Amino acid sequence: MSSSSESDIENMLNLLSDWEDSDTNDENRRSKVYKTRPDYLTILDDFEFQISEEQRYDLCVISRWRAFDSSCRAASPRQALKECACDYSVSAELPEYFDEQIVNLLIMALTAAEKQKRYREQLKKIPDKYEEAKRKHRELYHKSKRFVKDLTPKEKRNANTIWKLRQQAYRKKLKSLQNVLNVTPPSSPASSVHNIFEGQHTPPLSPVPDSPSVRGRKKVRKDRSKVYRENEGLKKEIEQLKRTVEKYKKRAQRVNLKKNVEDNILHDKYKILASSIKNTYHETKNRKGKTILKNILNTEQIEESRRKTQLFKDVLGINRKYNSKKQKSTKSDSLKGEIQNFFLRDDITRATAGKKETVTKHGEKVQKRHLLETQRNLYNIFKAENPDFPCSYYYFTKNDHFTSSNHPLMQEKCVYVKNTLISHIKLKLLNKKM
Repeated sequence: MSSSSESDIENMLNLLSDWEDSDTNDENRRSKVYKTRPDYLTILDDFEFQISEEQRYDLCVISRWRAFDSSCRAASPRQALKECACDYSVSAELPEYFDEQIVNLLIMALTAAEKQKRYREQLKKIPDKYEEAKRKHRELYHKSKRFVKDLTPKEKRNANTIWKLRQQAYRKKLKSLQNVLNVTPPSSPASSVHNIFEGQHTPPLSPVPDSPSVRGRKKVRKDRSKVYRENEGLKKEIEQLKRTVEKYKKRAQRVNLKKNVEDNILHDKYKILASSIKNTYHETKNRKGKTILKNILNTEQIEESRRKTQLFKDVLGINRKYNSKKQKSTKSDSLKGEIQNFFLRDDITRATAGKKETVTKHGEKVQKRHLLETQRNLYNIFKAENPDFPCSYYYFTKNDHFTSSNHPLMQEKCVYVKNTLISHIKLKLLNKKM
């Protein structure tokens, strides 16, 4: 090739290199090299660069090499150009202007993966930068990984599910491989191989039926797998039931807790109200005010609840049972004292004169006293003298003084006279008979 053509090609390459390195050119033009990979002839036409037909044809070969399969690019650039040129019926004697400059220009338009691979290969040649890149990659890897202890409960369950699925797939793969190995017929003996080499054809192997032991083992494995699947299903069902029971247990606990809180609030309100009423009752001096406070608890609802005594004790601080008993006993004690004093009067009873006619009670020794009238007559006398003391005959006779006898003195005298007359009559009759 003439020197003029070589100089033209050099000028073309310089212009092309300047165009690719320029920042002021249009982006659409730059994308022709790095993205769409057009023919170099299109780029040269943009520059209005005049070349001969022979040079145009050679550059066409170069542009087609850029779109060639990546497997050819793995070889040396010159070898790839030779193969490409031979495919398009171009002379294998490449021109001299296919030097390192044009080769580097062609290699610039690589894919992203190829550029990364070339970058890694160049990085390995610099140990310091290569170690730094490895360290950054290692840190990024460990940053993306998390320990099981750092996972949340939900993430642990998800990870556990993924591990189970992977393990199931792995076991299924092993099982399939084992089944393939079990189905594979045994290898031929050495004699049959020798016969094959000698040209003697042996008949095809017939399938060997399974022995009873093999069939038994298959059945055992099948039954065991069935039981295992059933157990797994039951375990899942038990786990589901446990979760359901735990759920309803928690609900019951929340309901009871809410109820207890409400009961505590009501109890606190009751205590505050009862305390205020109790203080007001004790601070009230007049009976009318206390009666008004007592009437608060004298309602039908409280009577039906059968807790009136407890409410009086809690709200008013009054033990109604003790107070009513105390009032009744005070009134009855005064009446009882009047009755006993009435029986100690000399016009009602008479003391005995005998030394042994005494009565002892609570360490007190007193002479007996006999009634001068019957108890009914004495009751009428007491009622007439004490009209302000309501008293029944039963209560009057029950609470007489312990020294008074039950029978009046006149009645005892009558009985004595009657008995004396009877004995006297009996003696007279006996004397007549004699």
